[in-house]
Amino acid sequence: MNDILLTDLLRKQREHIATLAELNLLESWYLHESSRAAEAVEEGQLEKAGQEIWNRILEDTGIDEPEPARKMWYTRAAAAVILVTLSTGLFFYLNTKPVKEDVIVPGEDQATLTLGDGRVILLNNTGEGQLADQEGAVISKTADGRLIYGNSHAGAVPRYHTIKTPKGGQYKVVLPDGSTAWLNAASSLKYPSSFAPLRERRVVLTGEAYFEIKKAGKPFKVISRGQEATVLGTKFNINGYADEPTVRTTLVEGSLRVVALKAPIKGIKRASVILKAGEQSEVADYMIQVNREIAAENDLAWRAGEFRFNNLGIKGFMRTISRWYDVDVYYKGEVPDISYGGSISRSTKFKTLLEMMEYIGYVKFEVNGRKVIVSRPPIPTPKPVNK
Repeated sequence: MNDILLTDLLRKQREHIATLAELNLLESWYLHESSRAAEAVEEGQLEKAGQEIWNRILEDTGIDEPEPARKMWYTRAAAAVILVTLSTGLFFYLNTKPVKEDVIVPGEDQATLTLGDGRVILLNNTGEGQLADQEGAVISKTADGRLIYGNSHAGAVPRYHTIKTPKGGQYKVVLPDGSTAWLNAASSLKYPSSFAPLRERRVVLTGEAYFEIKKAGKPFKVISRGQEATVLGTKFNINGYADEPTVRTTLVEGSLRVVALKAPIKGIKRASVILKAGEQSEVADYMIQVNREIAAENDLAWRAGEFRFNNLGIKGFMRTISRWYDVDVYYKGEVPDISYGGSISRSTKFKTLLEMMEYIGYVKFEVNGRKVIVSRPPIPTPKPVNK
């Protein structure tokens, strides 16, 4: 394991943000290194490390300073203490210095895949190659991180798979019919392992995803919060996060039929519209509104690695960045009803992003771990005028 990867894994474990697969990798390294570490270190290093760890124990427990005779204990036991199981929260002291980094970092490619038998695969921690062969599909991961499906044997009964991104994650999957879906943070897509024996291609989306649908003779349906979108072959984006006021569907290419899942009164026909390229629908409850003059690039910017806003309120802004940076947002008192416009890279450091917003004015932020409190800045007291 190289030093950069090891340092990153130790940091994540120390900050309690490591995934199960990362902890397993760290444990494997520990088992390998612990068998030879005690022989490789000098007595002075062991004594220094033991004294430091013992001081931490004294500080945490409040017990008295050890008697001189105990010095032998922490010197001889230092190697064992340093290499104690990493789940206790200690890190490997020798040759590794604590790295002070921002806990809140931009998102990255990470997701889980749940197979039909319930098995869960951590996609960001698996190498390229075949991951599974079941329910008529060969599932593989490419060198550039995509998840792809191929046919294994005809006649198999398809079962449903679910790919899910956490807050701070995104992922690209090539579906069994060759269509492609890009999932944004805190999103999931449920789909069959094979579309071949089915009359239609139907998937279920939570959160946000961009689709490029391959023409295959069968309609492709996306079920999301409060709506159903039907296409044959097209490119579109659906933002259906549960905390957003409406479900926005933005059509890039082709045509798309959007139907509300609710009717105003039982027995009354549900609202539906057919979108053309460059149009956007917004579904709220049983109503659909069509926006014909839109800046589609704002809704598609996340695919290009950007945040792009046009007259977006502070709460909408914070909802967007909270999903990407994996933070929880709270409001203290009344915050100004202001709107933001412009664009910024999604790789921007969180601290930098908040500083930019504070520089604009009207709001200030308090960060405690992954908790972000938004409030109105204090009004400066005017200085008295000397007469």
